[in-house]
Amino acid sequence: MHLIRLRPQLEGFIVPSKLYGVLAAGRPSVFMGDVNGEVSQLLRDSGAGLVCGATDEHTLYDILQQLHANDALREGMGKMARALLLERYDQRHALAAWLNVLNPR
Repeated sequence: MHLIRLRPQLEGFIVPSKLYGVLAAGRPSVFMGDVNGEVSQLLRDSGAGLVCGATDEHTLYDILQQLHANDALREGMGKMARALLLERYDQRHALAAWLNVLNPR
């Protein structure tokens, strides 16, 4: 399991770069930040991780307890993380996005 944090005021400007490495490793993420932001939505929608507010230590504790106690949940989220990377962020998709920037139609 990996912890990813982002100050809510930075949401919309950056995506934590470690997110892609975590997805590639096939591990679940716990995100602390804007619970309505892009990273939160991505993890919830994909099933690749869990989310709590940037300063919500109580929910973070509950999430960590849940993940610690449930091997199947961790493994399932890890598989979803890897699938998300391959579906949206692999080299093929990155190259297509750059080609679109360089040669817009």
